[in-house]
Amino acid sequence: MKYHWYYNQDFFSKDEIKKINDTITKNKVSNWNDIATGSSKNCEVTIAEYSKCKPILNKVVEYLYHINNTIFGFDIYNITDYNKIYLNTYDAKNKAHYDFHYDGESREQPYTSKLTLLINTSEKEYKGGEFVIFSSKETEIKEFSTPGSILIFPSIFFHAVKPITKGIRKSVAMWAFGQHWK
Repeated sequence: MKYHWYYNQDFFSKDEIKKINDTITKNKVSNWNDIATGSSKNCEVTIAEYSKCKPILNKVVEYLYHINNTIFGFDIYNITDYNKIYLNTYDAKNKAHYDFHYDGESREQPYTSKLTLLINTSEKEYKGGEFVIFSSKETEIKEFSTPGSILIFPSIFFHAVKPITKGIRKSVAMWAFGQHWK
């Protein structure tokens, strides 16, 4: 694999960021305290279906397909109206964070996460909450700290969010799935 991650700063404008957050919140199907196996996460998670968010997120999904085709080359399924979109809200009041984990499903499922797509949807300034990925060593992806930025990486890479120290950090997570790794 030539690249371990791909980012694009300022992919979404401030107005689009607000619209993304509002759309997910308005169309939530549930809140979930998502705990990845063997890790700790203490942030609020709001879940919506892609069908309700498609008008505002379609351009990033098309971009994900483009980046996969030109950089990663994974065999992935199309994102459907039933895929879930997660809005993660990390609040400094709770020292919110997410320990190292990887994204994937158990072998009982007929699919697994292949690519993780993150969008920084923070609407106000915050401190802390650095996104780090582990690929032979721990690396902070500083470019993802800019609201409106996107980050795409193989879901099998361990990654984490460091504790928030001031303000609120928001990010949207979605995944491109495919058959289990062979």
